[in-house]
Formats: sequence, C-alpha cells, structure tokens
Amino acid sequence: EPVTNGQAFITNATGRYARFPYLLENIDAHLAFDNTKIDIDYVKGTGSGGAVAARSSTSLRPRASGRARD
Repeated sequence: EPVTNGQAFITNATGRYARFPYLLENIDAHLAFDNTKIDIDYVKGTGSGGAVAARSSTSLRPRASGRARD
C-alpha cells in the first residue's frame, strides 16, 4: 500500500460544510494528513453578518469509502 502524507495551507477560500450549512468566506486553514487521518490544526472563516467561526486541533479518520468521518 502506498504511503501518503502531506499538508495543505488554505488561504482566502470560500466554502460550506454539510453539517454547517452557512457559507464561510475568508477561510484560512492548515491541514496535515497521512494514510490514517487528517489533522486540522486550525480553520477560521467569516460567516453571515461578519461572525467568525473557528476550530482547531481536530482529527478526522477516513471511512472505508474514502470519505472522512469526525
């Protein structure tokens, strides 16, 4: 099985998450990943009316389907 690992820096992105149906803008995030998990070091974005949403230190483990679960 190939070994996969790396990191992603996201800046000034716009998006939405299925469990949080509001659009977020100005998203900044840092993710680290390998074959077994995705670590969200931080993610911060601006929502409706200028509200700030932020989260840090979260790990997601992939399901057999390839989609992440929290």
